[in-house]
Amino acid sequence: MARDEERLIIQPKASGGILLQVPKLNGTNYITWTIVVEAILDDQDLWDVVQPEEGEAIDAKKNKTARSFLFQVVDGHILLQISQYKNARDIWTALKARYVGAERFQMARLLTLKSEFEKLKMDENETVDEFARKITSMVSKATSLGHVFEQDVLVKKLLDAIPDKYFQLVASIEQSVVLDSLMFEDAIGRLKAFEERYEGESAL
Repeated sequence: MARDEERLIIQPKASGGILLQVPKLNGTNYITWTIVVEAILDDQDLWDVVQPEEGEAIDAKKNKTARSFLFQVVDGHILLQISQYKNARDIWTALKARYVGAERFQMARLLTLKSEFEKLKMDENETVDEFARKITSMVSKATSLGHVFEQDVLVKKLLDAIPDKYFQLVASIEQSVVLDSLMFEDAIGRLKAFEERYEGESAL
């Protein structure tokens, strides 16, 4: 699963006393990190040294401030990779070159996983537990790629993907429960209880 994001709390001069929580770049959050950091640099009138207009002179003092800020909002292992750069612009360019490709690969993997999730069906000879583990495995993989499947999406997938023998139970659940409020584990429990009764009756 994706690890918790470390954040740096700062109080910029132009923030009007507002404390800002800045995510630290850890190698898996590049896109969201750039959105937040660019906004803060722009707010602090530092973006022009990171992305200067062609032919525009770079203010040395502002460059030092931007460089120092960027060093503070990356994890230690990333800092070691960019510490040789003296210009904030070069730091930004180096990080983009390193992580944009990785982010695109991550998004491609996530799209593939979502497609597999949509196509997932429970086999007739599968137990509820076995099928639930497949869904849970996909949920874990998606989380590691930065995507969270909401409870209602998981419940809908579970109820839509099970065999016809569960039709009566699914219809009963849909009539008696607001699906948006039904938790995934609760839905699994209901299906398992039905499965045990069904198997018990079949054995008679």
